[in-house]
Amino acid sequence: QFAPGGYRWDWQNGQDKPLYPGNFLAPSRYIFQPWPKDEVANYGDVYGKASTDAALKFVQAHRDATPPTLPQQPPAAVGRPAGPATLGVAIFNAFPNRADDDLVARTLVGSLEGLLPTVDGNFRATLNEWLRDGSFWRLRQALGAGGTATFDQAYAVLHAPMVQTMQLRPSPELVWRTPKKAHELGPGKVKVNLEDRVVVSIVSAMQQRLEEGTNDVYPVFGGQRKPAADPWGPGKPTHACPGYEAAMGVLLGMFTALLQVADELRPSPAPLSLTITAAPLP
Repeated sequence: QFAPGGYRWDWQNGQDKPLYPGNFLAPSRYIFQPWPKDEVANYGDVYGKASTDAALKFVQAHRDATPPTLPQQPPAAVGRPAGPATLGVAIFNAFPNRADDDLVARTLVGSLEGLLPTVDGNFRATLNEWLRDGSFWRLRQALGAGGTATFDQAYAVLHAPMVQTMQLRPSPELVWRTPKKAHELGPGKVKVNLEDRVVVSIVSAMQQRLEEGTNDVYPVFGGQRKPAADPWGPGKPTHACPGYEAAMGVLLGMFTALLQVADELRPSPAPLSLTITAAPLP
């Protein structure tokens, strides 16, 4: 029900399949901007509805199969058993009734909406910074071009620089919240009224963490999900993202794969672009 691809300016609603992950970017921009303009809101609405409609067809196709099927699990590979049940399988099993198909579709899209645009934004922002300051080439040498680093090896080389750069260039740069009751915020006793729009500057908070030397990017994800580890007390991280480990793992894997490309890499004139020249055959 989806076509693989990035964002395309010529995508036509109703004529083209929603692009995965490209069509998830416009709704994210609409959601995260505190005061989105009409054009941003329109794109977010159209692209989001198209993705939800496609996901509903995906769900219904599985329900209509004889017998009903579940989303595919990661297949077995040499030296590795079949992967565990995916998040999609868990969502299907949590809502097994046909009356819940719309809820299953919206939950699938919501899960992807939370992961794809933020991972994409942090990957691009970090890569751009590494190309700008030369870190990309130092890390490529440290990791070993053409190699096959293990998770532990990649983590040892990349995790700290990745966290530091995400503190410098976080994505999203800000979020907003709507208070559900009047109260006072912070040591300055700023009055917050019911239904105010409170804008939180993640980039400011992250650069403060960077200056303090704190190896922490949890505010980019809305806080730390585990209540016991939350500095504000158990039960407080209402908005903390449950996909923190998944997102950081995907980012680590993407950077490892790019840095270890065996072919020749060199900078290109345009930002966020690299020229890859295939190595000659032996």
